Amino acid sequence: MMERSASSHKTQSLPAALAWFAAPTAWAVHLGLIYGLAGWACEHDARWMLYAITLVTLLLALAGVLASLKTARRSAAARRFIGRSGLWLSILFLLVILMQTVPIVVVETCR
Repeated sequence: MMERSASSHKTQSLPAALAWFAAPTAWAVHLGLIYGLAGWACEHDARWMLYAITLVTLLLALAGVLASLKTARRSAAARRFIGRSGLWLSILFLLVILMQTVPIVVVETCR
């Protein structure tokens, strides 16, 4: 009986953790990779790689949004708070990732 309860708790905790940590982690990965690899991508004519990094990190942040929605549907007040605040946090970092992508798209980075 205890094993089932512990595994149930773990499966309920995963969406809550994703709600809070998926989007900020995606942003940190995006920031590090985009600025770290921009020079290399220009030298090797691989700007597509910067777009691919952006797409992957946006999908990771979107996973945070979906996990937030799943967590917000829980009946406990603490779960609803985690889900709702995670939702706003995930949306914020989705927008930040998009704003970091604007210079890559608009500005001619490889001259």
